[in-house]
Amino acid sequence: MLVLVAYGSTGGGTAEIAQWIAGELRRAGLDVRLVSAGEVDEVGEYDAVVLGAALYASGWHGDARRFVHRFAGQFTGRPVWLFSSGPLDRSSETGQLPPVPHTAAALRDLPARRHVTFGGRMTPQAHGWIGYLGRRSAGDFRDPNRVRAWARELAAEILAGGGASRAGPMTGRSTLTGPAGPRSDGRERTSAKEEEMSALLPRLLGDMTDWFEVDFPRPLPAIRFEDTLSEDEYILRAELPGLDPEKDIEITALHGVLTVKAERREEEQSRHRSEFRYGSLQRAVRLPVNADEEAIAARYSKGILEITVPLSAPQPAGRQITVTREE
Repeated sequence: MLVLVAYGSTGGGTAEIAQWIAGELRRAGLDVRLVSAGEVDEVGEYDAVVLGAALYASGWHGDARRFVHRFAGQFTGRPVWLFSSGPLDRSSETGQLPPVPHTAAALRDLPARRHVTFGGRMTPQAHGWIGYLGRRSAGDFRDPNRVRAWARELAAEILAGGGASRAGPMTGRSTLTGPAGPRSDGRERTSAKEEEMSALLPRLLGDMTDWFEVDFPRPLPAIRFEDTLSEDEYILRAELPGLDPEKDIEITALHGVLTVKAERREEEQSRHRSEFRYGSLQRAVRLPVNADEEAIAARYSKGILEITVPLSAPQPAGRQITVTREE
């Protein structure tokens, strides 16, 4: 069986995850082709597909999005799995994160069996303004063992009979609009020119979001923070008016990630209009590497939650060891 492992990656972290997956599939005896999603021209020869993408500010990498757009609907009878790589914390290890909108669309349009999110990697040398803003969170949060275990599950499914079941091979380059057939309004496409024009706007928008490396426009976080950082403490302030701090606010710190959860209960009264947010609110932030999680304190006053995170003294650089020359 021939399995395609395709990926969308800029910094190389997601490409390496794809390599780990391909390695496990090969060890299981499967024939694997590992390639960038942007270099895939046709998919008819593959019995199964694994597609992965880096996340940029909640958006999937452009190569993976275009892969979905080009080959949507062409995997009937063949299994497809998706993975994302991006969170710069341990949140992907504590539970299954919900897919971002691009991934949810891919699950529906390809279609795919399931999706998993793995931790991401960012180096201090990351380029672009996203890299600049995220340098304080730089680190490698990928778990090779978790990735390889997931790949072994896929291999077992494929070998157990989850491979291709199709009438015949599909050849040739696909159009950007996906499979042929009626349009969403029920009318048949009349020309190749119409196909091209119908795909023009998504392609332009896709290129634009790649350039910005962020979904645009993008909603504000449910909980808005401001922070200050000094040599001995990190202070976070959150705007949460109208809450009871003992009943409605929960703060946890685990593995370098501070999570704030709040519950704003809706008042039982009729309104002409409301722009307030009700229900569960949540926000997680990466703490500085020298944060003392055991000494974190919080106070709430006049609708403002203030969290103080003490920072431990920097570790000594160590002593220099002199190398002696022996004749």
